[in-house]
Order: sequence, then structure tokens, then C-alpha cells
Amino acid sequence: MNTFEKFRTEKSTAMQMARYYSDYQELTIIFKNASIYEYEKVPYHVWRGLMDAESKGEFINRYITGFYRFTKK
Repeated sequence: MNTFEKFRTEKSTAMQMARYYSDYQELTIIFKNASIYEYEKVPYHVWRGLMDAESKGEFINRYITGFYRFTKK
């Protein structure tokens, strides 16, 4: 069974929405500028860190960008 979680925020200036498929460790981030990035092999604790982060953009830049392979849609 694939576990799917979704998060939508109005507070972030960078991120509009994110979703996470735990079975595939796939993280999709939809940015306010309509860019969509799908990151591969992202551990669950990184997903939770993003959800708990005060600044979503800062968390993405510090802990996701440059660490995980991605596809821009």
C-alpha cells in the first residue's frame, strides 16, 4: 500500500503545495511560480522536516536542493 501525504500552505512565499509518496520516497513540490519538482529517494524524516519548518523555502534550499535527484515538470 502506498502512503500518500499532502500539505498545502498559504504562509510560504516559495512553496504552494507538497506531496509525499512514502513507498517510493518521492517528494513533489509545487512552487508559487508554478514550477513543479519531483525529488527521488527522499527519506520520510526530510518530508516531516519540511512540514515542520518555519520557513519552507529555507528548508528546501538547505536540506533538499542539491541532495536529491529531481525532475522538473
